[in-house]
Amino acid sequence: MKARLQFAAIALAAALLAGCGAGHPRLSSVTVSPTSATATAASRGTAEFSAKGTFDDNSSRTLTIADGLQWDTSNHAIATISDGGTTTCNSVGVVHVIATAPVDLTISVNNGIQNTSSKISGSAQLTCMQAAGIRRTPGARRGAALTGRTPTPPFRSPSFGARHRRGPHSVITIVTRETQRRQHHLLLTFCVLHSLTRREL
Repeated sequence: MKARLQFAAIALAAALLAGCGAGHPRLSSVTVSPTSATATAASRGTAEFSAKGTFDDNSSRTLTIADGLQWDTSNHAIATISDGGTTTCNSVGVVHVIATAPVDLTISVNNGIQNTSSKISGSAQLTCMQAAGIRRTPGARRGAALTGRTPTPPFRSPSFGARHRRGPHSVITIVTRETQRRQHHLLLTFCVLHSLTRREL
């Protein structure tokens, strides 16, 4: 009886070893693609990631949830990820996208039971931006940086060569200088006529 129990135990151990992937290639590394991606947080933008497993026999293939693949992010407040590798930005920031798979994939594929073997992970980076294409210029006014408006540039007066700012007082300045020039011209004309008149007398 005792011998039969020992034989049954050995047979059970052999079956467990076969189910645990004995004779099958073991996962040696996980690579996440792309290595970096960007999406817009304001519109809850998304980005797609995939995981490739490399095995100890130098073969490789894409990993799926059927292999026991699990996805996660380093900060769920910034971004989350689905079981299929689709990330969704929740707020502005940078997170790591992590793919984890068991070393012995055959347990998940063949037996459909929880895989208790050791895990291997790979990661990539996701940047959740505030808005696509908007970059604030350092030192610029807030309204001008976002709408593309720029302050009104100064212009040069063609009559006097002086610089004036566009505004309600610019026309007054030009009229005043024009009046002074005319008054000066009239004064010179009067002086010349007065001098000629004195010479004739």
